[in-house]
Amino acid sequence: MPHLFTYGSLMCPEIMARVAGVQAASTPATLHHFRRSRLQDLDYPGIFPDDASRLSGILYLHLDEEAIRRLDDFEGEQYQRLAVEVELEDGRLQPAMAYVLKERYRPLATGEEWDFATFLAEGKQHFLATYCGFATLRG
Repeated sequence: MPHLFTYGSLMCPEIMARVAGVQAASTPATLHHFRRSRLQDLDYPGIFPDDASRLSGILYLHLDEEAIRRLDDFEGEQYQRLAVEVELEDGRLQPAMAYVLKERYRPLATGEEWDFATFLAEGKQHFLATYCGFATLRG
């Protein structure tokens, strides 16, 4: 079963469980050669390749096909699921998947770093209250 590296709203276990439909085990991880950016007028970020960057996130372990299907629905048209390799806290490398902002949507990136602590303090409740996609997830 695949692992998923998350770097934005899905780092929040409550949101991840609601979207994926499962409570998955997780561990901190780092993704090299990608940059995270705030997206214009949105509470969540996108990532795209950048050789000089790295970002921290959460790696969810052993997701089943139903969870992946629900995540694909959640991420929608703006993102593509790609194979990546993340670094675990002990330095080991782990194959995983990550949702990467498609090139045609990269103009939405502001270039400003998206901050998880700020999201939890200022954006999470807004995200939960206004994101209508939860209701449309199959399952």
